[in-house]
Amino acid sequence: SSSSSSSSETSTCSLVCKPLKWILAPLCGTLCWASRPVVNTLNYFFPSLVKKHSHIGCVVGIGVLGAACYLLYRHLFTRPGFDPPTPGDLYLAHGCRKKFEQACDMEEDPFVFDVSDEKWSDVLEEKWEIIRDELRAYLDQHDGKLAPFGHTHRMSSKSCWRVLSLRLWGVTSPDSSTHFGNTMQVMKDAFEGDNANRVVGVTFSQLEPNSDIAPHYGDTNGNYRVHLGLIVPASLPDAGMEIGTEQQGWEEGKLFAFNDAHFHRAWNNCDGRRFILIVDIMRKRFMDRRKHLCRYVMASFLLQRVANFRYFGFVKATKWMEYYTHSFFYFCLFLPVNLGIGSGFVHWFMRS
Repeated sequence: SSSSSSSSETSTCSLVCKPLKWILAPLCGTLCWASRPVVNTLNYFFPSLVKKHSHIGCVVGIGVLGAACYLLYRHLFTRPGFDPPTPGDLYLAHGCRKKFEQACDMEEDPFVFDVSDEKWSDVLEEKWEIIRDELRAYLDQHDGKLAPFGHTHRMSSKSCWRVLSLRLWGVTSPDSSTHFGNTMQVMKDAFEGDNANRVVGVTFSQLEPNSDIAPHYGDTNGNYRVHLGLIVPASLPDAGMEIGTEQQGWEEGKLFAFNDAHFHRAWNNCDGRRFILIVDIMRKRFMDRRKHLCRYVMASFLLQRVANFRYFGFVKATKWMEYYTHSFFYFCLFLPVNLGIGSGFVHWFMRS
């Protein structure tokens, strides 16, 4: 009986050990081969130590190889480091949008700004009909629609959010004066003197009937995101926005300004299309970093646009690939943002 039990134990061990041998042998061989450069380096500097304790070289080599594999994994599949902004400081959100809520100072960065004392607020509300009439003339020539917004994942239905940008993060479209010369003149009237460079974005926004834009975080707290109602079929609760815990409705000829960095959403549960003018206005405290902010946010727009193209999704395959692509666009945007060269190409690319 003892012999039979020993034979059964032997057969069990062989069943377990043979597969392990075939798995572990190539693995150990690969590790030893890969660690040879480390072992050779140790042998060059410490020949006597390696000769007496050869196993130390193998252990160190395998340890270095393991560390290299770990760093490679971190580099390819984890998010680049991000420190939350100092409360009240400039925030740029690429890849780390949720952290703004954890660090912001609500007195400095409220959901909705009070801009009633701003001169430009009065001018825009006073001359809103000029802007609306130019928009209507443009719509009459383009089947009543603007171009679909590129970030389709935020829409309740395909192409329900449509836009037309005259100026996008400091890059002015060469065609802006062709159809909207009066609108751009209103901008000049509203922002004179030292305020002339504060307007970094001018965009018409269309929201189709019975549609909504999913909750999302914006790109920065460095601007006032102003909504001026132009063609509004209804107000709250049928159509409006929610920024954080506050709700705002659109009214024709009236504007409000909110902090785009906070979590927000929009909806239009009416049978008519909603048209507004979005104006991005730099906050005075961040004007010294205006060009940096524009290039940074515009690079995020271009990155998302490229990722939406077929066969180009790899630019967001890993967090570090996304980071390097964003850095490349940031570098290229020096020409259109700082020098005004290539602005037409940027707007064409965003519409393509």
